[in-house]
Amino acid sequence: ILTVPLLGMSALRWQLFTLVMRWLSVLGFCWALQGLWPRRTWQIRWMGLLLAVFPGFTQQTVSVAYSQHFITYALFTFSLGWMIWAVRRPQRFWLYTSLALVAELGHLLTMEYFVGLELLRPVLLALLLSQPGESLGRSVLKALKRWLPYLAVLGVFLVYRFVIYPGFSPVPDGNPPVLLLQMLSEPLTALLRLVEHALQDSVHVLLFVWANTIEPSQIVLTAKTLLLSWVIGLLVALGIAWYASQGTDEAAAENGPDGFVRQGLLVGVLGILLGGLPVWITDRQVIVGLWSDRFSLAPMFGAVILLVWLVDWLSDRTRRKALFLGLLLGLAVASQVRTVNKYRLYWDIQRDYYWQLFWRAPALQPGTAVIGPEMPFSLVGDYSIGFALNAL
Repeated sequence: ILTVPLLGMSALRWQLFTLVMRWLSVLGFCWALQGLWPRRTWQIRWMGLLLAVFPGFTQQTVSVAYSQHFITYALFTFSLGWMIWAVRRPQRFWLYTSLALVAELGHLLTMEYFVGLELLRPVLLALLLSQPGESLGRSVLKALKRWLPYLAVLGVFLVYRFVIYPGFSPVPDGNPPVLLLQMLSEPLTALLRLVEHALQDSVHVLLFVWANTIEPSQIVLTAKTLLLSWVIGLLVALGIAWYASQGTDEAAAENGPDGFVRQGLLVGVLGILLGGLPVWITDRQVIVGLWSDRFSLAPMFGAVILLVWLVDWLSDRTRRKALFLGLLLGLAVASQVRTVNKYRLYWDIQRDYYWQLFWRAPALQPGTAVIGPEMPFSLVGDYSIGFALNAL
């Protein structure tokens, strides 16, 4: 309703718009974490960089569909940021809290991808509000009180989603909580399957998405685009790693005693688990299905936090950390360049295919079946090809 009249049928507009929305979601992510760990600017910048080019999500080029995902992501991260900064700046409490609640409701009613991460709020509030020497119970109680308005908004969404919406929706629910319902009849079986999904996807988004950026078959010295992707990735890695390593003294000063050593691990792990929860209870996975890497959008929130925390914990040498994180960043950039090139090639094949069909068979009658041994091109759904053929 809002974006189609504005952006129309221009592919370039849609691509730029979705990239801007992704950029805003990264800004909101970094702003929120800066409020949580104000002395960890160096680490938070690396988290933001890795989130921006996270190689586990390869469908950025599908700009029209994923524009709403990143609108939702931006609303969520800024809502989180306003909530955190409402605690940091009490003089703006009501303004920031109001904005946070409106953004929360906006992202929940647009898409439900990030509903699991809403359960991260009371944890972040407890970390923010706890005082030295204060009992755990006291910190939890203060956090729960601050969380109540956000819990009320979440409750409104849940009532709408599971009580009101099914009553007027003309089609059956496309994302039923299969495993959640199965727990009523077969609790042990459902729980084991849920844990299995969580373990498999968590290992994937934390480790294997970075390993998969290097495919031995793609090391072809005669392929210009592949070489270009590696050159761009290498330049990005060296440039940003060199820049980040220049702040050794500043970074060391920031690494004074604070809660990041414990809190980074907690927030990272919960970010992965809570981010994947809405997917896993529908008996789906990040690693299963042609288009399923879209389910990594919410878990990657926690994955980049945990990854940077792990590198930071393993070494106190800023230059080494910068070099390693820069290498990961470069590999991700190179992988994204190759992925975008695949979409570019298939886009050319699509246009050629439809033009050839229109030009060579202009008199096809309605109801004629177009049959082939396989899909004529990849990176597009079969229903999209059907729609295009019917339009022709």
